[in-house]
Amino acid sequence: MSFGVRLKEERKRLAMTQEQLASLGDLSVQSYRKYESEKLLPNAKYLGLIARVGVDIQYLLTGHRSVNQVAIYKDPTDALANILNLQVEFGAFNAEQITALIGYAWTNQADLEQLRQFVKTALIIAGK
Repeated sequence: MSFGVRLKEERKRLAMTQEQLASLGDLSVQSYRKYESEKLLPNAKYLGLIARVGVDIQYLLTGHRSVNQVAIYKDPTDALANILNLQVEFGAFNAEQITALIGYAWTNQADLEQLRQFVKTALIIAGK
């Protein structure tokens, strides 16, 4: 599987659009699409920016998923407790947002602070 295919897979895993990932690096959607089609490769700065929202950079570059040495959650539903704590800070999440947060938390073994950063980034992308 190629870099572009893995980038698209990561974008879909995180339930993000091309526009959202493009906006993280102040890119046009056309430029981002060149990354997914491998007509252009992103620089290290952009990879660092998308890593902040949970893109597995090791997977993009090597095809092998990053391995978290310490698992925070034993079950995906364990992540829900942290997400419920965030609702107090950010307001209610809809079902789609909760599903995305659980997926992000479980896949990345994200602790409460990492989830907080993910939500803040998502709100910036959404223009809120």
